[in-house]
Amino acid sequence: MTNLRPASARRQMLWGLLLSLGAAMFGWSTQLLAQTPAPGEVVSSSGVISPIVVNYDRAVQFYHELLGLETPAPNTASAKDTPPPPLLKLQGLPESRMRWSHVTFPGTQWWAEPLEYGDVDRQAVQPRLQDPGAATIIVLVRDLDAVAGRLSKTGAPVVTPGGSPVLVGLGVSRGRALLVRDPDGHFLELVQPSAIPAGAPAADVIGAGIRLTVGDTSKTVKLYRDLGFEPTVGSFVKDSAYEALTGLRGAELRLTTAQVPGQPKLIFEFVEFRGVDRQPSHARIQDPGSMKFQFVVRNLDSAAAKFVGAGGAVVSTSGTPVTLGAAGPHLIVRDPNNFYFILQQQPVRKP
Repeated sequence: MTNLRPASARRQMLWGLLLSLGAAMFGWSTQLLAQTPAPGEVVSSSGVISPIVVNYDRAVQFYHELLGLETPAPNTASAKDTPPPPLLKLQGLPESRMRWSHVTFPGTQWWAEPLEYGDVDRQAVQPRLQDPGAATIIVLVRDLDAVAGRLSKTGAPVVTPGGSPVLVGLGVSRGRALLVRDPDGHFLELVQPSAIPAGAPAADVIGAGIRLTVGDTSKTVKLYRDLGFEPTVGSFVKDSAYEALTGLRGAELRLTTAQVPGQPKLIFEFVEFRGVDRQPSHARIQDPGSMKFQFVVRNLDSAAAKFVGAGGAVVSTSGTPVTLGAAGPHLIVRDPNNFYFILQQQPVRKP
């Protein structure tokens, strides 16, 4: 006859098994949580690249003549409007005027929004390529020779020594390239890819990218990781092809790439130079030569605090968010490399 254990003993054994199983499950879940990064502040981006310009009409004429890009009628906002637009407080310039529109780059999620500020003190700046705060808009074109042939009509200065395209292979720039400045001093890298991608638009422009010159890669990467990016950091190298493109003789460069969370087709390139003289830009948001971008974030206060903690600043009037109608609360900040970012509060999802 089988010798059964007392009920109390069986209960104790059962509780022991449950506790052991619970401890194991807790360990597994703890390990899983440790391997899963916490969600960052940035959840998306519109892909807007906003070069600040001296004259809006001149800027859009340049992009039309050189690249065949069209723009809709400009938007305007002025402190003289009734009531004054809250958009001006967002810029930290409540007494100013704004004029802007957008230029779409076919084949990409990046798009440009030339912006002219008025009725406010401005000082045009033109940082050199190696200076932290310099931005390069990379435009992929179908036929670089055809585009280069139109350069003389625009009056755009060519930066590449000798004025002829060179073969490069850096980041998104892989093919024949030419570096120029637009009328406001922003760098424009024109690249004809070595192979035109299948399905590329039947237009002069077939893609775009952005490369930002930073002062310190480690500090920049820390900020963007805190914001939820997962940057891929390169080492310092000498790149003879890029030297031929830019004329930066003897310089070493370090390239970092970072995909915008939630936007696999939007990738920021950050480049740091050494072995060459550098002077950080201190341009204000209204100064032609500045550059502005946009992020959608989980929490405005928390995201702004990360920019400030990294050495940046809040730009908006009184340092407080501004609600732009149905678009919700926004805030503009400056990062430690002197680039400006519109932060938009992520809309609350309706059940």
